Amino acid sequence: MEIEKLRRPSRVPVEVAGLQVNYCRNTLCSNFGVTPGERDRRNRSAAAQDPAYVMTGGAGALMPTATCGLCKESFPLKSNLAVAEEMARLSAYLAPIPELGCPDQECAHWGKAVSTHPKLYQGFGSTSAGSRRFRCKHCTKLFSIPTSSTPRQKRPDVNALVYRLLINKMPMRRICETAGIGPQTLYTKLEFIAERARAFAREQESQLLRGKVLPPLLLSTDRQDYLLNWGTSADRRNTRLHGVGTADNRSSYVFGMHLDYDSRLDPGDIELAALECDDYGILPPFRTFARLWLKRDWNSQQMIQRRRYGAAKKRGIAVAELDEEVQSPKWGGDDTKLPGRGMKVRDDYSVFGHLHLIAQLTAGSPHVALYMDLDPGLRAAAHTAFREKILEGRADTFQVRINKDMTIDTKSLAVAQAKQRMARFARERGIEQAAASRCFLEEHLSRRGFVERWQDRWVDHPSPDQGEPEKSLLHLTDRPDLTDARRADLHLWGSLHGIDRFFMVLRRRQSLLERPISSASSSGRTFMGNNPYRPWVVEAVLDLLRVSYNFHHVGKDKKTPAQRLGLADRGYALEDILAID
Repeated sequence: MEIEKLRRPSRVPVEVAGLQVNYCRNTLCSNFGVTPGERDRRNRSAAAQDPAYVMTGGAGALMPTATCGLCKESFPLKSNLAVAEEMARLSAYLAPIPELGCPDQECAHWGKAVSTHPKLYQGFGSTSAGSRRFRCKHCTKLFSIPTSSTPRQKRPDVNALVYRLLINKMPMRRICETAGIGPQTLYTKLEFIAERARAFAREQESQLLRGKVLPPLLLSTDRQDYLLNWGTSADRRNTRLHGVGTADNRSSYVFGMHLDYDSRLDPGDIELAALECDDYGILPPFRTFARLWLKRDWNSQQMIQRRRYGAAKKRGIAVAELDEEVQSPKWGGDDTKLPGRGMKVRDDYSVFGHLHLIAQLTAGSPHVALYMDLDPGLRAAAHTAFREKILEGRADTFQVRINKDMTIDTKSLAVAQAKQRMARFARERGIEQAAASRCFLEEHLSRRGFVERWQDRWVDHPSPDQGEPEKSLLHLTDRPDLTDARRADLHLWGSLHGIDRFFMVLRRRQSLLERPISSASSSGRTFMGNNPYRPWVVEAVLDLLRVSYNFHHVGKDKKTPAQRLGLADRGYALEDILAID
């Protein structure tokens, strides 16, 4: 079969709005932060004035990659336009709401508000709900300005009750019965509550973009999957969405929880636009719609096999021992489908956009330590998002490896053995047991010395807990000028418990996000009675739960995460969150 030759418009994706993410990810390499030049050649005799990269791939299904000529590390090229678009999508809730004016974008008065340009508009009575109506003097379009804080809400008295039930794991049908509303009213209120939650977050978190001073942060980043039910028996495939979140381990504040789904886009319009600009004939990093999953890419045999292979590995099937003829029937129907409405974002660009937004929100912190799950995509995104801070020595990144296959008994045994080792070490050194872990790490790191190759820097945590047994950390941004004491502290603080705790709250407080259970006869398919059918519902639930978790729920210290971070001076009732205008 002949492999289709895809076009490559340039050697490297062009910079967009000052954003360039294509450079060596090794923080000790001189090419870290240095973009491959347009005149790089495929050999070591590249021009001296250009960064020493070798560009490979791009033939057929091969993803174009760049290999650093100094440290020999390779990385796939990414679309800067896609990263910029994803950042804009995820940070849209932080943008100030424009004042109302003419709704017609083709009109000369578009963008000119009634409050600042009153002579451009004529009063035109009011709506049945009491909102003031205006007419544009240029295009004669009518529009209204709501006077109520709860527009289109016939039962605003139950909004707080619905919010409270949504974050306390009550199924949707039971919420309808308890609140005395119908299903369509519930979905309307869900959308309204999520919008109010985003508006409340905008009011509180906009000060972070203005450079609010924050304490040193210990951030943890991880990902979580969500399965949606199929809506028709004609296609019994689930839709799988990926969420990525980042939280502060000290305050428990969740800076972001984002889904790889864009509800604003129409799949039909995007497919037509992709065909018009010939996106299918261009290599993925150079496409106009590089951040989105197009149908032909998603349904390609290569991608189907890759998804089935990953699902088979999770189910414990020895896929390496299967020949090609029996692979598909043996693996079963583990494939998933794209959402019917909205567009699924490629998860690598979702991670890039997420961590670039986190970098902006945490700019006021003097130092950021970022602990990530063992995922190469997270490392690449983190090193591009925090590049300036890493070069200044004000950011450190770690990968955390945890044995997740242990039973309760083996976890308890591992923690008990670790405590015994630290108690014995404390007695031998004549120190307090509370200081044993730090002293042990400092001695170990001093004996080992600085390790040049970043892949060889794994260190076992001396004091794992029940939630993270057999924990190891890899210091990605280690450098020779760090003291052993500082290295010991950064390793000792390493944990994913901040974001994992929020993930646990999501599962326990919202029935829509429960873990799926597959039966032996379902061939990997799962149908969950409480799980949603519409992707935007998951997006809305994540937003309203994040806001209530940060600003409403208090811990044992009687403070919310926002109070501990210094972002709020009190806890907020759900009614306060909904009252935001």
